[in-house]
Amino acid sequence: MPVNEMIRDKGREEKHWWLALLLNPRGGSRLQGGEHITLLSLDSFARTEWMCDPPLRTLKSGKLESYPAEVNGLSRQGLFAQVRFRAQGDGSRGALVDPRKSKLFGGGSELRVQKLDMTKDERGDDGKPGIVEGTLEFHLDSRVSTNGEYLLEYGGLGAYRPKLRLNMQRKATTFQRQVSKFLGGYLAKEWETAADRPGGEAEAFEMERIENGLQLPEVPQQEREMILGSSCSNKSCKFCSLHRRHFEHWRRLLLKRLLSCHGLLKDR
Repeated sequence: MPVNEMIRDKGREEKHWWLALLLNPRGGSRLQGGEHITLLSLDSFARTEWMCDPPLRTLKSGKLESYPAEVNGLSRQGLFAQVRFRAQGDGSRGALVDPRKSKLFGGGSELRVQKLDMTKDERGDDGKPGIVEGTLEFHLDSRVSTNGEYLLEYGGLGAYRPKLRLNMQRKATTFQRQVSKFLGGYLAKEWETAADRPGGEAEAFEMERIENGLQLPEVPQQEREMILGSSCSNKSCKFCSLHRRHFEHWRRLLLKRLLSCHGLLKDR
């Protein structure tokens, strides 16, 4: 089922399409208690956030307690990763380092800061305390997994130690859970209607099984919506070549997920 979600970010609204794929619907019936029902949310613009409480802490040169840097959160939206940080110093070792020198490692890639938003920017100097606070934004490759470990090297090579390990696990959004409840209610009603017909199943459909079976597989991420089917007859067109590679990756990923989700599908 194609799902049209309205994304609201910083006062802006944008329509976003993603695919809800239901596997083995009859698994929601008590009669089929030995089977599973799964709802896959195939979203090419994943949004998730990880909060650090207490914040992760690193020190200048690995030992200067008077020059700490902290990270209190990591968020991911499609191709963008944002790290919220705070660093300060008492002026005993000069000015604070430039946060733009920071690097993020993930999915085998080394990423540099693409955007820096500062809420506090007082670098300090010799004998003058300083404090910086804000958000570091990195642009990721579309194949970098949303889930997993990211490694932050604040201030650049060797400036602060240790490197900070940021672990992100994607969770279902409120909207995705609403979609699962809607599908559960719809299928329960259809199942009840079919039960009154000749050959219909008398056992009730447990709509909660769909929400419990909601899964968020990794899919290639994108910055903005790609126009489905927008191609031309020119085989050398670089834009269309990009589309073909993108959707071939999707096709293989989806097929692999289908074959691994249900033992039933392996035998067919």
